[in-house]
Amino acid sequence: AEYSLLPDLKFRVTAGADLNYFRSQTWNPSTLSGAAVSGPASATASRTEDVSWLNENTLSYKGSFGRHSLDALGGFTAQK
Repeated sequence: AEYSLLPDLKFRVTAGADLNYFRSQTWNPSTLSGAAVSGPASATASRTEDVSWLNENTLSYKGSFGRHSLDALGGFTAQK
């Protein structure tokens, strides 16, 4: 989004996020194919969550003073 703070001064902000969720469950019985023994039974469960985001903010000025003009841009970015 872009906002005009003054006629020659603008503020722009952009943001985004990426969310990933993964869940896994595994069951290994003590027997495989009927009576074949493969070892003790086991079970596992896991869950993974991954969140990343990005935020960018800029302030821009574009003005003129008589025969002179000035363009300036400043900003910062934050990311996780």
